[in-house]
Amino acid sequence: MSREEIQNVKLTKTLLARLLGQIYDLSGLLSPVRASLLSLFSKACQVLKDWTSSLPPDHELSVQLTQILLELNQDIPSIRPFPRCKLPEGSTLQRIVVFSDASLDIVAFSVYLDVREADFSCSSRFLFGNCYSRHASIPSLELLAFVIALSEVHNLIIKHSESLLPEEKTVRIEFKIDSLCTLFSLNVNRLSKSILIKNAKDKMIMNLTQLAKGFNLHLFIGYTSTDMMAADLATKYYRGLVATINSHLWRNGSMDGVIPLLDDSNTFLLTHGGKVVWTGQNEHCHHLTCPDIDNFFCSCPSCNTTFWAGYANLFSGDSIESLDLEPDHPTDTDPLKAVDTDPRKVDDSEPLKVTDNEP
Repeated sequence: MSREEIQNVKLTKTLLARLLGQIYDLSGLLSPVRASLLSLFSKACQVLKDWTSSLPPDHELSVQLTQILLELNQDIPSIRPFPRCKLPEGSTLQRIVVFSDASLDIVAFSVYLDVREADFSCSSRFLFGNCYSRHASIPSLELLAFVIALSEVHNLIIKHSESLLPEEKTVRIEFKIDSLCTLFSLNVNRLSKSILIKNAKDKMIMNLTQLAKGFNLHLFIGYTSTDMMAADLATKYYRGLVATINSHLWRNGSMDGVIPLLDDSNTFLLTHGGKVVWTGQNEHCHHLTCPDIDNFFCSCPSCNTTFWAGYANLFSGDSIESLDLEPDHPTDTDPLKAVDTDPRKVDDSEPLKVTDNEP
């Protein structure tokens, strides 16, 4: 299409659905493009009543669609080839690194293989990824992205362990999340009040335990900063979509081609002896009782609390309401109490009697 034809395109839900349907991408390499169109489609569904209505050319969504189409029309031939062979002959798998992230309306994950080559050099390669359009609060979407990524990796190991995993070598699997709120909510030592968090932790424990017991794997869940979060590229629209797809961060999981290891300072969960163990620091206070909490930055300068506070205004009837903003552990102001629903009363006036059932 010419530039003039693209600028005259009318944004409708039908057009966006057709554009999404034309993306044939089994590996998920084009997830940044798909995420941009999914986000547009989600927003268009909120302002358009039917499939044939269109938005005016000066509307924000129409302008963004025009920018995307113009860019793709010009830069699609510049997408670099994608090597299909992930483990060349003579190379050995060292790690599987999984990134998961979410934005206001998109959840995404990306999986990378850290490989030691025949010449003993190391490199990481994009294996697969995907993105989905979902609507909920940011904390619940971050949690959903992690659960989806864990489920996909679990299926990958179950189906392809013979061709993927080395016979006599332990492989690390690292799940990296850039949300401390999500990581603290996965604390297996706490009893969560939210049904959603309970289900997520049950799913996590089941999958991690199966992988740790059934295969020669060490699994870790930890924190990474947003600027090193590869999946972030597939959760929102970035100018230069083709440049994003060709970037080292998306292709290799790191700007320099080597993904940093999770260490003791940023590891929150790991598997040991077939069990899931919490290794992260416990938060001793929360935003409901902390006088120094900064709701804008979701942090506390005195005790480093970083729980749900900054996300409170994003909760919108997705079954995560004020109950989820309460602490999962007892505090001085609200201790947990043991309640006996059927107490047995003992009357001191009546002596205890011993009954002999034998004649």
